[in-house]
Amino acid sequence: MTIDKKRIYHFGRYSYVNFCMLNQEQLTEILKKRNHPDIRKCMNNTEPISLDDHLNFCSTLFNRDDKYYWLITKDENPVGVLNIIDVDHQKEIGEPGFYLFPEVMGRGESIFFLSNYKTFLLQVIGFKGLIGHNYYDNMPALVFTMFFGGVITDLEDHDGRLSIKTILTPETLQNGEGTKKMVLNYAKFARSWNADEAIKDFRNAK
Repeated sequence: MTIDKKRIYHFGRYSYVNFCMLNQEQLTEILKKRNHPDIRKCMNNTEPISLDDHLNFCSTLFNRDDKYYWLITKDENPVGVLNIIDVDHQKEIGEPGFYLFPEVMGRGESIFFLSNYKTFLLQVIGFKGLIGHNYYDNMPALVFTMFFGGVITDLEDHDGRLSIKTILTPETLQNGEGTKKMVLNYAKFARSWNADEAIKDFRNAK
């Protein structure tokens, strides 16, 4: 598994530009998107981030190999940010996360980007496992995780909230790099998959 911070990766209609290749103006624009109320309300840290803190953090990425951040473009238009943290190069696993820019949200982009980045990380970068943590009360995110082939590995209690830990591997990846048919497949899956039954099956199998 190799991640080149100085390379722009092109995969399908999306391109992945590492933060280490961006100038201060570009990083500042990304911060403006991240601090938008519709974006930060979904973050672990819901507070606005200062420019100094943002730039200082980005500067640390040059010398880190445990986390990576990319600006995502589609057809050369910026659409969001992908990161992967807690990267273990020996085990070739990490935990990805992303956000789409406000002007892209609500336009049906998520499912296509999810498909692209999961396939990109597993088949292009060479990860052997993508770790996920989804809260039970965030059912849309959990359904997406399972639709693409996530496998439940653990159940955790976080301050009274049930967190479902999953892993996605090249062997379990489903519906990678699809078309509009993928949307229909997702709709069918969302109607048929039952979280409570999946959790019960996991507990019974332990």
